[in-house]
Amino acid sequence: MGKPTKANIKSEITDLKLIFDKEIIETWSDKKWPYDVLSEVEWLVKEQDKIGNILKKGNLILTGAYGLPIPINDKKFIEVTSSLFGNVSALFQ
Repeated sequence: MGKPTKANIKSEITDLKLIFDKEIIETWSDKKWPYDVLSEVEWLVKEQDKIGNILKKGNLILTGAYGLPIPINDKKFIEVTSSLFGNVSALFQ
């Protein structure tokens, strides 16, 4: 575990969309940031413990994804929109 934060972490609500070549692939509504993602870390620790993989200080845990990985296949323009954070996009050539 890292050092506890002394800051008052404020929970914010966001809606997200994943868009491939102008087609909405997935949406998530009313996601509580950052708690919806951070709450899954406890689940991960318990699941890893079941198979004998004890997470330790210094282990890197990548958080921040809602849902399963989605292959882009032959799609070229990928966008993510967030009502809280704004939009981001990438062009694959």
